[in-house]
Amino acid sequence: GGVSNRGGTNPNLAWRGINPYPGIYKDSQMQMLRSVPVAERRSLSAAWPILFESDEEHRDWVTSKPHVFVSYMLGHEGERSLASILKRRGLVEGILVGVSREDDTFAMLRVNFQ
Repeated sequence: GGVSNRGGTNPNLAWRGINPYPGIYKDSQMQMLRSVPVAERRSLSAAWPILFESDEEHRDWVTSKPHVFVSYMLGHEGERSLASILKRRGLVEGILVGVSREDDTFAMLRVNFQ
């Protein structure tokens, strides 16, 4: 036997439509961040929360896999790709793209240039 269904609801659904990262969407102000390097290491990471407003939006994400498309576009190392150009110029050693967190209400898309 498997796990019996006791008729409970998904606890994640209570958070549907609530931004887990307030201040970065809609009425928020753009901000510029400046940093000072403390080591001889180059790395740039960026993350975008993707909010699912409905079950349909989440199903579309799961079936269309846009994060896979983004990883192919950024990580492809063909002759004139972004990755190969940045590598030839000595700006990166590699590019990592993926989803670091995903549930029924949101996913976190991350890009890391090393």
